[in-house]
Amino acid sequence: MLKDVACVLAISTRSLIYLQALVENELIPEKCLILCKNEEEIYKHFIVETSVKQYDYVDLCDTIGSILERNQVDYTILETEDINSELAYTYLSKLPQKYIIYSGYGGCILQEHLFSIDKNWLHVHAGKLPEYRGSTTAYYSLLSENVISATAIFLTPNIDDGNIVCRGTYEFPDEEINVDYLYEPYIRAQVLVKALSIYVKKGMFNEIEQVNEKAETYYIIHPVLKHIALLKLEKNKRTI
Repeated sequence: MLKDVACVLAISTRSLIYLQALVENELIPEKCLILCKNEEEIYKHFIVETSVKQYDYVDLCDTIGSILERNQVDYTILETEDINSELAYTYLSKLPQKYIIYSGYGGCILQEHLFSIDKNWLHVHAGKLPEYRGSTTAYYSLLSENVISATAIFLTPNIDDGNIVCRGTYEFPDEEINVDYLYEPYIRAQVLVKALSIYVKKGMFNEIEQVNEKAETYYIIHPVLKHIALLKLEKNKRTI
């Protein structure tokens, strides 16, 4: 059990992969808050496009609800998908845990009022910080460096500029895999495990302030550039 650590989870493949990684590494938060409409949502399967095959590091046949029940994780369903809602704010304000792992819905940015409560929001960004701030940075990283990175940070009201906890850089797998919905969440989960393992070992998180002169902010990649990145990935696979 992770002392003083809670997590907020959307119903998504990322949250599913996070939970699988946490359970596998015996890093169970004291409390999980689930953002969804009702309990039936947490037992949904995630069939991602044509990626129904199973991978060694992702079990798409499992569900968030099954993992929580099977491992006797204490959880509460907040009947909202909006982390910035009054309902979420009221509940989070009363939460005793100091650290909150955040895996919310895509595009949902924490608003100012959530930083007024005494919580540290641990988030894993799918990019190397401070060099790759912003959106869809996995593809920009693939184009320029041929790798994908993730960085665990504590969130601030400014986008991707919080203190760095740890980072990890990975090569793309040889096998065909959906980058957005499977492989990117997987490498995020690995960095999350790394950050929490440090916390367990030292009783605290390592924090390094970002050097802003290295920072560059990226925006949602143009479909043509994304296609070029995927072609590059496919070419790399053929030459291995």
